[in-house]
Amino acid sequence: MKPIGHLLQVLPTIDSTNNYAMGLIQQGLAAHGTAIFALEQSAGKGQRGKEWKSTPGENIMISIIYENIPLSIDQQFLFAASIALGTYDFFNSFAGEPTFIKWPNDILWRDRKSVGILIENKISADTQKWNWSVVGIGININQTQFPPTSTKAVSLKQITGKNWDVIELSRILCQHLQNRWQWMQKSSAETIMTAYNTELFKRGQMAKFLHQGKFIESLVVQVNADGLLETENNGQIQQFQVGEITWQYD
Repeated sequence: MKPIGHLLQVLPTIDSTNNYAMGLIQQGLAAHGTAIFALEQSAGKGQRGKEWKSTPGENIMISIIYENIPLSIDQQFLFAASIALGTYDFFNSFAGEPTFIKWPNDILWRDRKSVGILIENKISADTQKWNWSVVGIGININQTQFPPTSTKAVSLKQITGKNWDVIELSRILCQHLQNRWQWMQKSSAETIMTAYNTELFKRGQMAKFLHQGKFIESLVVQVNADGLLETENNGQIQQFQVGEITWQYD
């Protein structure tokens, strides 16, 4: 199986790199490890239907095709955790501490968002086999001006004061993802989640959330192998699914 990023396809503009990658899969033209990089996206996709906006040519907007993930369908979060760790490894290697993974798979520097990840899976309806996955990653690299709604955004340039070659950095990102792909295949669920939780934003600290229209404050304990966030409040452990609560942080 060829490594992640063995083919890096650079597109000047596209609606969405994830859509393009899914199109390759549907046409039977996809290969494991293929990476699609776009200088500009007209309809970039974020988590839970949100749009990912980025200044053309200044950031990493990339989708990577994975084939035959060696996990069962009910272990999807272990794959997501490994992707988050690979992306964390990449960003932390340049930005340094304090870099965190914010559940489920954003990357923060301090408390500001630097990376968003969207994973879309293609599962066979007949066999229930996990055939393909498209991992879309958006990373703020050289952009310094963000929309008013993105008050918590930060770029690598803002952190380091340097301009970066986004295509070269994309190749380095693929190397980190390849390392974690190989690591995931020989690691237990416990090992993967321990590594993930070690870098978890606010782990062992009190955090504020919006839940069912009300603000709550709870101790962040961990994320389990099913992808549920576990918090503690007055001695009681609560578990939350992705989208069930929203982080509230200053």
